[in-house]
Amino acid sequence: DDTLVVVRTICGGPADKSGLHPGDKILSIGGVSTVGQHVDFRLIDNTLLVDKGFKIDFVIVNEKGKAQLMKVKSGYVEQNAISNAFMITDKIGYIKIEIFSKDLGVEFGTEMKRLRKQGMEKLILDLRGNKGGYVGSAVDVASEFMPGGTFIVGMQSKQGDVERRHTSMDIRNPFRGEVVVIV
Repeated sequence: DDTLVVVRTICGGPADKSGLHPGDKILSIGGVSTVGQHVDFRLIDNTLLVDKGFKIDFVIVNEKGKAQLMKVKSGYVEQNAISNAFMITDKIGYIKIEIFSKDLGVEFGTEMKRLRKQGMEKLILDLRGNKGGYVGSAVDVASEFMPGGTFIVGMQSKQGDVERRHTSMDIRNPFRGEVVVIV
């Protein structure tokens, strides 16, 4: 299918408050079509990244097949990026990342340092149900495990031109233990 579908809303967030529900198909956001294979996601991002309190028109088709115009009031969603971080055993740590928020890098680094001080030699990194987020935050997390300057991810245009290249930051003491990632 070539239509955006709401997978979940965050309780108390702008979409939830506006009445969007999982399963709703989004036909347009702020007058920009979200249907088809040639959707301009940059334009949609710019439409969504407005000041708090601004109303954005969403045209949706709900699960019953009824088309409707919804006004979604923009706002911030406060959510901890890490919901759990603890030692499972005396050597195995566990970190659950809920979302790759803007501040995840700092939060993740703090938790890694705390668990390492408790004796962590191995890590279980739980990404189940992760809501996505900032690429830069994913790079920050990956930097905790790699030497500085290691290529992590790149983005390129359809023509093959590299638009962005992300490398790891120089972390003083990257984690060298075994890591299991649950997705």
